[in-house]
Order: sequence, then C-alpha cells, then structure tokens
Amino acid sequence: MNTDDVSPRKRIIDEAAMWYAELDSGVADVREFEAWRDSDPQHAVAFAQIVGTVALLDKVKDRHDGEHTSSVVSRRMNRSI
Repeated sequence: MNTDDVSPRKRIIDEAAMWYAELDSGVADVREFEAWRDSDPQHAVAFAQIVGTVALLDKVKDRHDGEHTSSVVSRRMNRSI
C-alpha cells in the first residue's frame, strides 16, 4: 500500500488500532505507546475511539453469545431441507 494515498486521519486510526492490538497482546512497549499517544492530541482521541469501539463490540458479543450461532445454524438447516 502506498502511504501517500492514506489520509492523515486514517493513518492515525490505523496506528491507534496497532497500538491497541500490541497492548492487548502484551507485546507493546508501554513507554513508546505513551510517547506516541502524548505526542499529538489526535493520537489520544483515536486511541480512545478504538478502545470504545472494542468495548462496544465486546458488550454486543456478550449479549448475543450463542444467539448468533444458533440462528445461523437454523437458517442453514432450513435452506438445505
């Protein structure tokens, strides 16, 4: 991918997502993350958006655990009958 074609906002969101993934998996250098986050207010905002999105997805997943799987199986079974 040519980085010249990526908007600055998209690049920051992508960086925030990478930081989130690295922090979540335990491989991130926390000091480097903090330096990145603190170097630009947009970095902190983007990271907070990633954290909020993941929390929302986790909440939806927890609320619907099992429900989705059984409905998909039911639809597939009905199609094959």
